[in-house]
Amino acid sequence: MKTISLTFDYELFFKRSGTFDNSLFRPTNELIKIFDIYAIKATFFIDVLYYQRLLEANVEEAKILREQLQLLVSKGHRIELHLHPHWLDAKYERPEWIFPNYDHYRLQSLPEDKVMDLFISGTEILNEISREVDNNYKVVAFRAGGWCITPFDKLKQGFLKSGIIIDSS
Repeated sequence: MKTISLTFDYELFFKRSGTFDNSLFRPTNELIKIFDIYAIKATFFIDVLYYQRLLEANVEEAKILREQLQLLVSKGHRIELHLHPHWLDAKYERPEWIFPNYDHYRLQSLPEDKVMDLFISGTEILNEISREVDNNYKVVAFRAGGWCITPFDKLKQGFLKSGIIIDSS
């Protein structure tokens, strides 16, 4: 018997890939239904910077996203850290996000202390969301946006300080 790990990036692509509802919410709900039928568990790498920007823009999707993540955790799926730093520069102009530049496409474009802060705050946010349904939940894995994990030297302290022990980039 072989083991297969199913992983999904829970993110919106930055070049007009669709809406939260069509690109994240409904497809994830469909996956949940299928997973329930076949008793499958998966890992979802959550673009936490997108979630933070939703909170800042004070849009309803932030609440819906949070509830969906809690549903995933309550059903035994994993939610883990995913960082796309281009969200740091994004601007919300209803009904879409505008990306004036892609200077921060890679985490390595940021100073090491900022990278470490993103790891720490990202894991704290996901742990807080998860612990509302599972008191013992702990984020342990990371996937770099665009799989841009190298060079690793600027990311190392983020891994260590946030307790990340698995890289899935």
